[in-house]
Amino acid sequence: MGTNMENVVKIRTKIQTALLALAALGAPQLWADTQFRVIVDASGSMVISDPDKLTSEALKLISNLAPEEKATLGIWLFGERPRVLLPESPVTPELKQQLARYVDGYVTEDLKTDLESILRLLLQTPDSGELAPDFDRHWILVTDGMVDISLDDKVNAASRARITDNLAVQLAEKGIHLHTVSMTGYTDKELLQSLSDLTNASHTEVATPEELLDTFDRVFAQAAPSEELP
Repeated sequence: MGTNMENVVKIRTKIQTALLALAALGAPQLWADTQFRVIVDASGSMVISDPDKLTSEALKLISNLAPEEKATLGIWLFGERPRVLLPESPVTPELKQQLARYVDGYVTEDLKTDLESILRLLLQTPDSGELAPDFDRHWILVTDGMVDISLDDKVNAASRARITDNLAVQLAEKGIHLHTVSMTGYTDKELLQSLSDLTNASHTEVATPEELLDTFDRVFAQAAPSEELP
């Protein structure tokens, strides 16, 4: 008797599992078709380049412009070490609220500018599971400096070479558009321009912090153009 009851329970469990699987297959799936990853310089010099923290306002702008459920957004900081400010996830009202809390509180006081580490980290970071198979990748790098990880110029030059000779190639091979933004005249414009050129993206030199808002707006418009009537 006990054996029969056990068999009945097993059969019911299998049926319930199958029904749940069928329901999942039949449920509508929303896929995001654009990935936005924003990479922000957190070195101490950004306090001078962006005293009013217009970078924070620009980050909020991107989340507000991105179509909900149709794009993912993640934000990383880099300086002495790379770190996540906002984990990548689909753009939703909840994400926008979370972003507003996060960007108002982050600090820029790092003593180094390790661009190599953040690019290497992001290349190894898995994509959000909510992205469509043929999604577009648009990454935006905002910096006011150059590769600066050591007092030894040779060490800095070696890191820069690894970026141009290795990481830039990986970005291009993965179809990643790396838009670069120079916040001051002290940036390595040649490096940033080459990264954008190789990845078929834009490079912008920002003379004032206010111009950063327009730059983010333009990059987003290029990445996700609105539908127009013929």
